This record gives sequence, structure tokens and C-alpha cells, in this order.
Amino acid sequence: MTRFSGALGALAALCLAAPGLPAPAWGQGLGFMPQTDKPIEVEAADGVEWHRDLQKYVARGKARATQGALTLSGDVLTAYYRAVPGAGNEIFRIDAEGKVTLKSGSETATGDRATIDVKGGVLLMTGDKIELTTPQEKVTARDSLEYNVGKRLAIARGAAHAGRGEQHLYADQLNAYFKPAAGGAARSSDVERIEAIGHVVVV
Repeated sequence: MTRFSGALGALAALCLAAPGLPAPAWGQGLGFMPQTDKPIEVEAADGVEWHRDLQKYVARGKARATQGALTLSGDVLTAYYRAVPGAGNEIFRIDAEGKVTLKSGSETATGDRATIDVKGGVLLMTGDKIELTTPQEKVTARDSLEYNVGKRLAIARGAAHAGRGEQHLYADQLNAYFKPAAGGAARSSDVERIEAIGHVVVV
């Protein structure tokens, strides 16, 4: 494992976030976690099925789930819900399959499959080629891209790459740890440290 700190930390920071520019795309807290205080709207070209006994909704055909500025789309979306005493039902997990796109503002992530643990605050996207793009950066991975709100941690696994312009960092796995958000904000845009694990190359 290579841990970027001291001089190496400065080098990694240079590769991923030049002075005066925003933190790397995944260092923005990704912006991809649903907000529990807003409703989730689901629509699909081939309709939405309600499986009451299994407590889930299945949307098929150009399916899309929207909550505020967050949009999750795919061939099939499955939303799992459960009863909350005194508060009705809540969606606690959303699965997406086939040509999955997750978009929030100017950030877009694509892959073959995605799972969002709404209550646990964990996003996991998998596939043969996963991409996260913003106007300034691009992060790619062969196996998975994971973001954990509680741990303030983003992980790109499998031939991971993060780049901005001509500056690039490659490794088998890239971990980005975020500083605690100031003033009780839901997420922080400041990367505390970056770890690169296995076959590390800095360009």
C-alpha cells in the first residue's frame, strides 16, 4: 500500500487538485446520496410494478428515479421499502441494472449496476468500465466505485485512474478520505488524504 502524506501527499494533491481549484470529483462528497427529507419519484417506459409481498417496486424500460437534483437511471430500477411505525413507508435501498447513469448537477457516474443504501449512506457502482466525470476531472475503475458517507471515504477498485487535464494517478485501488464537514454540513469537499494501493503510477 502506498499512503500519500508529506511530500507524496503534496504530489498527489498536485495531480488531483491543483492549487486554487476544487477538490477531485470524488472529493466533492460525490453528491450522489439521496436526501431522506425529499420524496423519490420513479418513472419508466414499460411501467412500474408493485410487489406488495416482497415490499418492492420494479421500474422497467428506461427507468428513472429522481430526488431533487439527483437522478438515477437504468434499464431496470428496483426500490425496496419498509414500514416505519407512525411514519408510513420508507425506501431504504435502490438497485439499478443495465446502462446505469447516476447524475447530480455537473457530476455523472456510469456503470453496469448500482446499489444505493439510502439509510446507510453507501453507494456502490459496479461494471466492466465505471466512469465518474465532472467538468474538470475524470475517475475510472474496472471493478467498482464506492462512496461511504459515514466513513467519509470513496474507493475506486480495479485499474483505478483519477485525472485532471494532463495530470494522472493510476493504481489498483484509490482511496480518498474527506475531512469532516464544517458547521454540521452533510458532506465536505476537502480531501484529507489519498491512498494508492498496488502498481502506483503518478504522471
